[in-house]
Amino acid sequence: MEGHVNFTLSDRLRKSPFYEATLQAGAKTFTIYNHMIMPTSYEGEEADYWNLMNNVTIWDVAAERQVEIIGSDAYRFVEYITSRDLSKLQIGQGKYALITDENGGIINDPIILRLGDNHFWLSIADSDVMLWTRGLACGLGWDVQISEPDISPLAIQGPNNLPLMLDLFGDWVKELKYFFFRECELEGVPLIVQRSGWSKQGGFELYLRDSSQGERLWDIVMEAGKKYDIKPGSPNNIERVESGLFSWGNDMDVNTNALELPLEKFCQLDKSAEYLSRDALHKIRSEGVIRKVVGLIIEGESFVGGCASPWKVKNNNKTCGKVTSAAYSPRLKKNIAIATIDKGFNIGKFPVTQIQWSHVMDGKTLNTKLNHNDPKLRTPMVDISWDDCQEFIKTLNSFSENNQFRLPTEMEWEYTCKSDTKSSWSFGENRNDIPKFAWYIDSNSSTNNQTPIELGLKPPNPWGIYDMLGNVFEWCQDSYSTKKFNDDINQKDLLNPDTKKTTTRVVRGGYFRYFPGSTSSDSRSARLSTDRQPSIGLRLVKTL
Repeated sequence: MEGHVNFTLSDRLRKSPFYEATLQAGAKTFTIYNHMIMPTSYEGEEADYWNLMNNVTIWDVAAERQVEIIGSDAYRFVEYITSRDLSKLQIGQGKYALITDENGGIINDPIILRLGDNHFWLSIADSDVMLWTRGLACGLGWDVQISEPDISPLAIQGPNNLPLMLDLFGDWVKELKYFFFRECELEGVPLIVQRSGWSKQGGFELYLRDSSQGERLWDIVMEAGKKYDIKPGSPNNIERVESGLFSWGNDMDVNTNALELPLEKFCQLDKSAEYLSRDALHKIRSEGVIRKVVGLIIEGESFVGGCASPWKVKNNNKTCGKVTSAAYSPRLKKNIAIATIDKGFNIGKFPVTQIQWSHVMDGKTLNTKLNHNDPKLRTPMVDISWDDCQEFIKTLNSFSENNQFRLPTEMEWEYTCKSDTKSSWSFGENRNDIPKFAWYIDSNSSTNNQTPIELGLKPPNPWGIYDMLGNVFEWCQDSYSTKKFNDDINQKDLLNPDTKKTTTRVVRGGYFRYFPGSTSSDSRSARLSTDRQPSIGLRLVKTL
């Protein structure tokens, strides 16, 4: 059970214009969001949930601070900080967007509102976006001025939101499309009204443009909402997890990239406008993401509250991710969660064969079957450089956008070769067993062979992968370094090789004309990327 924490209030923890009104309405719990006190519960999380699902609720979300961007380069700057294409963003329209840094990490996920040709607001989630954008603007030297205006959002959410809004503003609110907004006044209170909100129950956000009138605006809405049984509320953890709404700081942060989230429609990586994360996101897309943010159903007793800190997700007693948000859904009667799960990789069961190589380079599809009488179908391709492999892969990937291939990283290669074992060979430490599983110069293969041996004639490793112990060396994607695989290296390392601009690359595995030590799972060497030798072939990884 989580303990209670009392906060010492000061100007460092800012109060919203609606703060006193929320206290009068019975707010019981608060959090700190963008350095501001924000209510999180009135009647309790579940009771607040049902109020949101069944009626209409009013939320103090003044903590969704606005970052105002103006100046002759404002549009160019806003395009620069997001991978979303804003070329069709109209004045009077907002768009959800991911703000991303030079590594593709998510700085924030605001609604971007366009108030003029070069006048924008970022309606932000919890993070110091204004400081980051100011620093970036200073470094770029562009004509932009960035500040925090006197703007405080008040949200109206729930299925009865529209009747209430019609009573308050008239018929024109029906014409507002989602994320569009309009400037207006309500009984002399200056506002921008936008059709949006952090729930899937429908609603509006009233951007108060005079903080001195916060309590008055609250009272006006509450009075008009009495006939709809309006209740005070706040962004509800149960409803947002049900709806798959991600929370910055919980489900994503600067260490999460846009491609790990199921938000592809909000990322146009090939947009024409210049943007900061272009190179990083394209690299991630080509290499494949290392993890994915997903929804989970968790069996067991009903949760009480959510997760105050991440919960480990394990597979066969091995940590493979973390739960970042969780709740018991009284409507679904299930424990539900949002989790970040390490993504695996598909590695070839066999090395690439001579005939597969020929098919690809001749413009045909990759033939993966090994059941033909032609020995080339069962013989690994050799005498190819690392550079040759890149051309092969480029040609192969041109056949289909959905099926993309690459060389394995060194970490992936050894991880697969070891196949969850700790020994020098996947079959154990008994060197007398090497001839049963590996090709090397003194094995029971014909030592007179001058060419690679047919694939699949030795037993596979415990994961069903053939010919990783001997036969031919295999190129890896990485540049060669002294760094070696060990149990402390995590999944991120497996899928992000050291790719410094160097001509020296990693070669793994053994060779049928080398000594038995070369067949061990951790055997490694370096070769120039231009080297072509009869001892070196390749194995592919399919990007997931």
